[in-house]
Amino acid sequence: MEDLPAPPPRGSPDDPKPEMAPRPRLNNATLYLRDSQQYLLVRDDPKGGSTFDGYDGRQSWRIRAGVLAETKEGLGAGGIPMPPIMADVPFSDLHRTLQQIRVDYTVEQFDQAPLPSGGEVLRHVRVRRNSREVKGPETIEIWADSKTAMPKRIVFDRAKLQGSRQPTRLTFDLVSEAPLPADWFTPPAHTADKADAGRQPPR
Repeated sequence: MEDLPAPPPRGSPDDPKPEMAPRPRLNNATLYLRDSQQYLLVRDDPKGGSTFDGYDGRQSWRIRAGVLAETKEGLGAGGIPMPPIMADVPFSDLHRTLQQIRVDYTVEQFDQAPLPSGGEVLRHVRVRRNSREVKGPETIEIWADSKTAMPKRIVFDRAKLQGSRQPTRLTFDLVSEAPLPADWFTPPAHTADKADAGRQPPR
């Protein structure tokens, strides 16, 4: 997660800006997915430790400081700051997110290219939103495996997130496709009273 330069402020530069409470950010966060029905987002908490935001297919939940802080039937517990294109369409469903991109964005570039850091040649696409009325990043870039179409990297550029005044660049990198523990998307697997709380899944 990178904060980008903000546009010039409106109104008087002397106008006081309301203070914003510190909240878990997405920088260096890890997002775990299982099909399109379960997810777990683990990120650093500004007060120390980690915050866990999960969805087990039935209810969403949040753990802070090792304690179950909130549960909710369906999606929505925790208020994860995601770009609207990933908040309106549950971001655990990558296929539906990509379908929405097809509607609201126009392809600028479609080719075969490695990641900027090098490596294997991947399928690469860059799209730009059709208008400012689209509530999403200005541009989106995707690098995917040419054979399986599995995204290896997704970049949301100049995205607006809840709780942030500055536009943001979000980069999602695929780290592993290893199977996750059966209970990985449930609160008991990550509370402080769990003997192996905070354990890492296989990579």
